[in-house]
Amino acid sequence: MKKILLYSECHEPYLETFVTLLKLLNDRKIFIATEEKKHDWLLSTNPKLYTDVNFINLKDGFPMKKNPVKATKSVLNNYKIIKKFIEKEKVTEFVMLELYNEKLKLLMSLNFPFKNMRSILTVHNIHNYFEIDERLLRKYNLHKVRKYQKKFVQNFDKIVVLNDRMKDFLEANYSIKAYIMPFRLTKLSYIEKRDNFLNDKTSTSKVKFVVPGNVESKRKDYYSIIDSFSVQ
Repeated sequence: MKKILLYSECHEPYLETFVTLLKLLNDRKIFIATEEKKHDWLLSTNPKLYTDVNFINLKDGFPMKKNPVKATKSVLNNYKIIKKFIEKEKVTEFVMLELYNEKLKLLMSLNFPFKNMRSILTVHNIHNYFEIDERLLRKYNLHKVRKYQKKFVQNFDKIVVLNDRMKDFLEANYSIKAYIMPFRLTKLSYIEKRDNFLNDKTSTSKVKFVVPGNVESKRKDYYSIIDSFSVQ
């Protein structure tokens, strides 16, 4: 049986989607590397899905500005935990569901521990790894992409994105063949709540607007919102 490791800093519905799909394949032993506090929370939200999943407990992160020493130690410890686990268990596949921790990203760009396995990275936002138009940098107050971020991405065998627009962008600008994993693949309970809300005849409101995810984020535009509801 193949062994697959998921690294997750993502919100729970997105992780649940991947675990559900992997279980349908029925030929993989699933491991999830995430912070220890999330382990119990995931088990409580969906015990049926996660009971036979193996968890690798990572240390809780610390804000770099508040405590740089603890933050650095936490990143180093987590990197060692992941690397040691891969070597010990002989993991064959690795999926990183986005990575927001820049220090861990830097470490993995210098010494990528997943060279002898198939590796996949899911990308939520293009500007995290790829050069974009200067106008967008100014408009959204973004940082320019750094060399280690590019190197980090180049280590992966496959890139998975969340909508057609991002896929087309990567193919046109970087000759990267990306694969689509849309946000609309989410928990059935979320879909049911949305449908019940939209079909509620007793509501006095004439306008109903439902947005997935964090609408305050400047990195999400109306294209992402439309894509997430474009159910085939």
